[in-house]
Amino acid sequence: MAAKKQPDVKPDVQDDEAQAPDVDVFSDIAKLGLSASEIAPSEKVLTVLDVRKPKRDEFVRCHPTLAARINIYEDGETRAVYLIGPSVLGRMAELVQGGVKPVTLTLTANYGGGVFAWPVPVPADVRANQWHATAFHAAEEAAKHWIRLVAGNGQYDVFRRTVNEGVMPVWPEEADTVEKMLRMAFAKVGGAELINDPEHPIVLALEGRA
Repeated sequence: MAAKKQPDVKPDVQDDEAQAPDVDVFSDIAKLGLSASEIAPSEKVLTVLDVRKPKRDEFVRCHPTLAARINIYEDGETRAVYLIGPSVLGRMAELVQGGVKPVTLTLTANYGGGVFAWPVPVPADVRANQWHATAFHAAEEAAKHWIRLVAGNGQYDVFRRTVNEGVMPVWPEEADTVEKMLRMAFAKVGGAELINDPEHPIVLALEGRA
């Protein structure tokens, strides 16, 4: 009885190699000018948090839990913001009467995907400054809705977004705790800084020693 003929066996060929068509790289001139970041998948890493209030033309949301009660001082000339540490709080309060302000630093995102730290004023009492009171209530509203803050007549006017209101902000993992948020906000890179040393240049300047 004749032996049964075995079927021809072809060498293994990877699917992608077998299906890949010949490509002329010179036929797509636009792709030749792409940068590595445009070709390779990448994700932006948050390296600094600006400490500022929302701009009048941006809709913002406040993080529901990432907030910290702190004391700040804003330089009237440079507009730089300083976190006042406990070891110099009393001295700074004496040097800048009314200049050290209690705020709630709140992680905030704008509709375009930017993230910053909003120093929300803490109203002193029921007769509080209307600018502070309306900003405080705006931040509470921003924890639930996209809002826009616009300076009005003696107070802030708050506008709620009505289009695509359900879009949720993407919060960065680099600032997913209060401690991380504070470190990023007051690491000097973004123009904000910690003052917790009686020999800090700002303290020395206010005392006339520098």
